[in-house]
Amino acid sequence: ARAGLVACAVVGALAVTAWQLMAPDGKDTGGGGSGAPGPSGPSTGPAASREASTGTPAGPPDHIVNDRVSQDRWTLSKDPAEAAQGMGSCDLSRLSLATALPGNLQSSVGHTTGSDTASVTLRPEAAGKGKGSAPYYVSVGIRPPHETDRTTGRPTEAVGEGIGFTSEPVDIYSGASPDGTLTFTYPDDFRAHFGDRTVKAIPVGEDRGDWTVVLYHVEGGPSDYTPVVCNGFHA
Repeated sequence: ARAGLVACAVVGALAVTAWQLMAPDGKDTGGGGSGAPGPSGPSTGPAASREASTGTPAGPPDHIVNDRVSQDRWTLSKDPAEAAQGMGSCDLSRLSLATALPGNLQSSVGHTTGSDTASVTLRPEAAGKGKGSAPYYVSVGIRPPHETDRTTGRPTEAVGEGIGFTSEPVDIYSGASPDGTLTFTYPDDFRAHFGDRTVKAIPVGEDRGDWTVVLYHVEGGPSDYTPVVCNGFHA
């Protein structure tokens, strides 16, 4: 069965959008799975070989590469009342909602209107409960409305099409704080990796418009990742 998606928005100066992943019957879908093959396919190469031979994940890379056109895009609602509350949507048909996604993965995206920052928090149901869940590595991608110049790191006039600025991959279970929550702060925790070049994330206030936030399941090396959840905010 495919994982379901529940999303809601909270009204206020601080626009917060939350999502929750669960199986259709409400039961845990089983954290730590490899996920359904998406655009990047299943894990391959040395890391996958080590995992297969030892039964223990070799660990994630220290970054993922902005090496593709992303089909995921969040847009502010065209309904005036919803737009006033910062509500919007992604085209969920483009996502790889895997059967092995961690069940009841709660998360939220927050941005205060007019500020230069944003935040993403994750909390799987099993976090902090000593359930010994297998590692599930993720990286958060935050893409501005416009493309990033690979030399200067500044926004260009072109519409953003890459994966944007990304966080260092981490296991959602072992990498969490004592209360089981993972928090990513933008722009401090984010960089854009273009092959052999890395640029710092720009402040939100330097590129106004619709920002897209995607959770990637990291399945192998820097290019082996699959989008599993899409969200966003308007700045």
